[in-house]
Amino acid sequence: MGDESKDDGLGDRVVFFPSVGSEQREEILFRVQGLHKQCKHKLKNVNVEQRVVECKTCGAFLDPFDVVVEFARHWEYYEQHLAWFKAQRSIEHLRKMQS
Repeated sequence: MGDESKDDGLGDRVVFFPSVGSEQREEILFRVQGLHKQCKHKLKNVNVEQRVVECKTCGAFLDPFDVVVEFARHWEYYEQHLAWFKAQRSIEHLRKMQS
């Protein structure tokens, strides 16, 4: 890692992560892990090249198989919302044609 006091031209813009075993590091890790446990992972980012799925909210990497299973279990919900969005788009299109 190098010397933390070394002047590399970045000034005070760099915050070094606490060293292993320090109480401050353990507190930070506990908070981050707690965020992952509280997050429902509703927004997902699928990286096709790396074949991974990441939560957009908390940054946790998700099991792609679990994501597919969740999608399959909730398919009717997604299908209903897709139909609603299509209907809204049709209504907006009709309103534009009338004006």
